[in-house]
Amino acid sequence: MYFELTEEQKAIQSLACEFARNEIQPIAMSLDLASATENFPWELVKKGSKLGFRTLTLPPRWGGIGADAITQLAIIDELAYVDASCSKIFAKNWTACRYLIAGGTEEQKERFLPLIRDNDTYLLATPGTEPGAGADKDTEYYDAPPGEGVMTTARREGNHYVVNGRKHFIAHGPTASLFIMRVRTDPSAPMSKGVSYLLIPRDTPGVSIGAIHDKLGWRAYPQSEIVLEDVVVPAANLLGGKEGYLNPEVGRGGRSIEVPAHMMAVARAALDAAIAYAGMRRQGGKIIIQHQSVAQDLADCYTLLEAGRSLLWRAAWTDTYQGVNPALTRVCRIYCAETSIKICITALQVFGGYGVMREMPIQKYLRDAITMEHGESTTRVVKLALAKLMESRFKAGTLC
Repeated sequence: MYFELTEEQKAIQSLACEFARNEIQPIAMSLDLASATENFPWELVKKGSKLGFRTLTLPPRWGGIGADAITQLAIIDELAYVDASCSKIFAKNWTACRYLIAGGTEEQKERFLPLIRDNDTYLLATPGTEPGAGADKDTEYYDAPPGEGVMTTARREGNHYVVNGRKHFIAHGPTASLFIMRVRTDPSAPMSKGVSYLLIPRDTPGVSIGAIHDKLGWRAYPQSEIVLEDVVVPAANLLGGKEGYLNPEVGRGGRSIEVPAHMMAVARAALDAAIAYAGMRRQGGKIIIQHQSVAQDLADCYTLLEAGRSLLWRAAWTDTYQGVNPALTRVCRIYCAETSIKICITALQVFGGYGVMREMPIQKYLRDAITMEHGESTTRVVKLALAKLMESRFKAGTLC
């Protein structure tokens, strides 16, 4: 495996670093402290759009560069190092675009991709979670039977669907222009057969935004409820033109490493802050990095960070050159989540009493790390999915 970036990737990484320091860093703390209903950085989105960050994964034909997982990782590593919320605003669009790029019909691409390309505030959401369907919205570890899982219904009537239901915890719920909505098209079938995806523009009659969730961390990256009441959607908006099907290629192109990449960037930022503080703070007649307990804690954190980053880059390389490895993807998600929280807790402790003060960034890193563990599924559910995969491999006689 060769992890060296190309010259083009290095140039984009440098651009992301400059953007993060000049545009994100000055507003990151104020966004974190502001109300969840008033802290979305629209001007930042416009500035990032001009640099191509919002449309990074679109194919060149549609105005992007078709960025692979390695390129996305390099950019997230810079943006999320400064602020995970602002980074995720852009990164969510990259992975959501994959639904159309890999799973949409040519007609759907012709209709929607120019809208994404040409409108510098056009964001995407992929509503799946519901009040009664958290982990059950996916079939990776549990294929929910009829009456369980996704209950938002899409009833076919002639050349359109009528959609009813409620989604919640939906990223970009309050801000997206297009919802790539997970719906139950066949209530009599299990989730793996009965769930489809509909392309629902935000301004469709019957679509409304419910509560905007007030989170512990990731505060400028909004989640909300979406309410659907007799929403009429053309059958031409059925993603891929098929019920009960999603092209597995949707999972490639960075989707598998997006959340772990944010976790490791936050952990790196927290550890760097702790090392810098330990190198200037004096207690007991010397700087605290010279105290054995602090030195050992920092060494342990650096070891965890390097292991996590190596695993992350391996997963990105595998995605780019070989396709998604489901086991590796889950291992990466689990390890990076747990490692990020451990590092952020230890880093905060190095700061002592200053660590828990809201005006200090170190406590924000911990809140973001804890919140991210519950983003795009949870660590507990990912472990269950990994165990199920291990069981299937055992039955097939193909272990590690």
